[in-house]
Amino acid sequence: MDKIQKRQYNKQYYSENRKKELQKRREYYQNHKKEALERQREWRKQNPERKKQIDKRYREKHKKECVERNRKYFLLHKDKFREYQKRYNKTEKAKKRFKKYRKKHRKEMIKRTKKWRESERGKQKLKEYYKRPDVIEKIKKNSKTQHEKGKKRRIEYIMMLGSKCSKCGYDKCFSALDFHHIDKTEKESTVECRKKDFIKKIKSGKVILLCSNCHREEHWEN
Repeated sequence: MDKIQKRQYNKQYYSENRKKELQKRREYYQNHKKEALERQREWRKQNPERKKQIDKRYREKHKKECVERNRKYFLLHKDKFREYQKRYNKTEKAKKRFKKYRKKHRKEMIKRTKKWRESERGKQKLKEYYKRPDVIEKIKKNSKTQHEKGKKRRIEYIMMLGSKCSKCGYDKCFSALDFHHIDKTEKESTVECRKKDFIKKIKSGKVILLCSNCHREEHWEN
């Protein structure tokens, strides 16, 4: 018999006796489980491209079954997955991967977080999160560090502008000096002087240093 005739014969035989062949394969697999797994691993190492093609075809045909199977497995082994995620997130490989993803999908992530915060589930989880004692301590520490950094930046910007009022020459206390925007439309917020991008406005001459009295007088006149 030629190869083509053998294939046709095997197809007919398999279609007629499909259940019997499946039972034989299952029995063989149960009796020789370790040997079959070792063969599969060796074949996958030798033929990685062929393995990817077979996996894709199987997922396309049995998409719903794969999703349900993965959900069931995740529910049974929740703790293991969380431990693995914590270990993986600490690695350098994960950090680089997250940075690339955030750069590409920044707008999508912002929209997703807004929807989640507006939902009922998100509101409940945020309330529970902010009531935790470790989170309260973190917020207090971060607020102190941010306040200190903002003060240092403000002093640096005052020193760049001469550390005295441009009108009357007052230079006794830095807390009595204010940043005055020549164009009101360019002012973003009252805490703008604590940001890093504020240097650009100082260098371009869009901001002037005034004492509190001169600052109020100028706004009153305008």
